[in-house]
Amino acid sequence: MAYHLHRLNLTGEPLREALKGKAYLATALSQGRATIDHEFIDELSTAFNIAADELSRSPTPEENREWSFYRSSAANRDVVWENALEFARSNNLSLRATAQRMGIDYADFRKATTGSRPRVLEFEHAKRLTESTSPPADPNSLLPFPPAEETLGR
Repeated sequence: MAYHLHRLNLTGEPLREALKGKAYLATALSQGRATIDHEFIDELSTAFNIAADELSRSPTPEENREWSFYRSSAANRDVVWENALEFARSNNLSLRATAQRMGIDYADFRKATTGSRPRVLEFEHAKRLTESTSPPADPNSLLPFPPAEETLGR
């Protein structure tokens, strides 16, 4: 369910509101640390006015790949951004060009690369950067411990 909450942009304030202010539960759900049942999924989908299967269906292989990247990126924010900067430098990209290729506002990019707690580098942004070079690279190359191919389909 955590993947679907992120995919639908239902984390943070929207999730806390749906859970009537239960911040600890909202955090546990968005981090995939809460055990839930079908009744809870039905209640939450009703609160968000979406179909229950939007929160409970199995992710596609591509969605699993994105979620695996996101989890590793979130756990290793500094390293992932350092790797992205190193990748850009090795491809002779300026910081501004790197932000542009990734589809990130330059100011947000600078905050992410110099901030004390950078934002999570998301799969789509990493993919835009790594696939924009010649030869293209795999977005997982920016992770400190790229996931094994056999785990990406789970």
